[in-house]
Amino acid sequence: MSKEISELKGVSETLLIPLVARYRETKSDHGILSDEESVRVLDSLGLDASKVSQSPIDSAGACLRTLIIDDFVNRFIRDNPEGIIVNCGCGLDTRFSRLDNGRIRWFDIDLPNVIELRKRVFEEIPRRCFISGSVLESEWIKAIPKAGKTLFVMEGLLIYFSEEEVKRFFLNIKDHFPDAELVIHTFSAFMVRASKFTAGRGGLRKKAVDMVQWGIASGLEIEEWFPGIALVEETNVVDRDRSRFPLAFRILWRIFPGLANMSKIIHLRMSGIS
Repeated sequence: MSKEISELKGVSETLLIPLVARYRETKSDHGILSDEESVRVLDSLGLDASKVSQSPIDSAGACLRTLIIDDFVNRFIRDNPEGIIVNCGCGLDTRFSRLDNGRIRWFDIDLPNVIELRKRVFEEIPRRCFISGSVLESEWIKAIPKAGKTLFVMEGLLIYFSEEEVKRFFLNIKDHFPDAELVIHTFSAFMVRASKFTAGRGGLRKKAVDMVQWGIASGLEIEEWFPGIALVEETNVVDRDRSRFPLAFRILWRIFPGLANMSKIIHLRMSGIS
């Protein structure tokens, strides 16, 4: 294992969860997705995937949410082939490698130690820039062009913030990018509470669950926070492919449909209204 990986702490350490999930699904004979770039990255860092505790349910959920977000990003690129995509809390995400059309401008933002690790395994090119800094601050915004359609992507990030921090983050984007679109991953408030009792003991999963703070029942709640932001659509992650989950879960979701919204992808649009 590389020194940079072993020194990851706090929320930064959770970048291993989706990376290992994509690795395992790619290696599987019946994987949900194929992402050879994740295999290359994990192998180059000398990380043994078997050492990262992750249940098949966690792996399926992480990869299904990735596929749903890929769909949103692909749609944005199709409609805005020279647009701007800002990947907040990028970790070791490989989405650019999967979806690049050769024209899109892409910005990966994360804390300095993560960006240094990222530079070890990914090439920075003029259309793909790495930015060091906290998304809760404002300094990184100066590096993002203000001309052109912009999509902000937040996968596995906002759940680790408090509601007040999430609100401040949205307002920061709204103030500087009044016509932006956002695609975010979040949990239901019920999921945030329940996961504290089901995470088990020790391991990366337990650490991640202990750090989760924010969840909402629906993206409609975000509309109520302040004028100028609208819910476009939201998708329950499990609905992408329920067959990937144990029968007991599928029965439970049929009996109690509200439980199926435990993990969701929300598409929002800024309207420029203040």
